[in-house]
Amino acid sequence: MSIRLLNTSSSDIDISQTDFEVINFPTIEVMENNNAPLVQILVAQLAKADWIIFPSKNAVRIFLEILAEQNYDRAKLKPIKIASMGSSTSALIEEQSLEVSFVPSEFVAEKFVHEFSQIETLLGRKIILLRSQIGRDLIAAELTKLGAEVFDAPIYNTLIPQYEQSEIAKMQTLLKAQQIDFILFTSPSTAENFFALIGKEFFSQHQGHIKLAAIGPVTKAAIESVGFPCAIMPDKHTIAGLLEEIKLSK
Repeated sequence: MSIRLLNTSSSDIDISQTDFEVINFPTIEVMENNNAPLVQILVAQLAKADWIIFPSKNAVRIFLEILAEQNYDRAKLKPIKIASMGSSTSALIEEQSLEVSFVPSEFVAEKFVHEFSQIETLLGRKIILLRSQIGRDLIAAELTKLGAEVFDAPIYNTLIPQYEQSEIAKMQTLLKAQQIDFILFTSPSTAENFFALIGKEFFSQHQGHIKLAAIGPVTKAAIESVGFPCAIMPDKHTIAGLLEEIKLSK
C-alpha cells in the first residue's frame, strides 16, 4: 500500500519510487519582490562580487527572472563563485551551465557559515546573498562579522495562497477522513501557513494518525512552536532524505 503524502511546498516532489502517493497543497506562493532600487543595486553589485549565495531553488528561479528582465548577459557571471544550500538547488544552478563551488555538508545556516568560513579568508570578500523577504538573516550577519562585505538581497516574497473556501473544505475533508499519512513541510513558512489555512484547532481535533515531517531543524521548530509534535526530521536535510526517513518509519 502506498504511503500517502501531503506536499505543502510550492515545488512538485519527484516520486519516481512507487512507495508514495502525493497530494499537492502548496501553502506558500513565491513572488518576485518588485523593488526597482534593489534590482538596480543588485545588478551593480554583480560587477564586483566574489560570491553569490543561493539558499534555495526559489532564489535561483527569481534571480534568473531578474537577469532576463534586465537583459543581463549571464556570461558575466562566470568569474563569480557560487555557493548553494542544497543538492536540488545545486542541480538547478548547474542546469543553467553555472558551476557550484561550495555546498555545505548539512543544509542549515549555522553549518553553512562554519564550513564556508573554512574554505578561504572572508575578509574583504564581496558576497551577494539572495533570499526571501522573511528568510533568516543569520548568514549575512555572521559573514559580516567575519569581515565579508555582504549585500543582503531579499529578492522574493513568500505569501499565503488565496484558496477558495471550497478548496480548504476539500482538504479538511481529506484530513478528517485520515486519507493522509504524512504532511511534508520544507520551510517554516509552509508549516505556519498550513495551520493558518486549515485551522490549528481543526487539525488538533482531526490529526488522528497523521504525522508531521520537517526537512530540517528550523522547520521542525516552527511546527513545534504551533503546538504539534514533529515525527520525522532526516539527518540529511533534503526532500530525498525526508522521503527515505518516512519509508524507514513505516
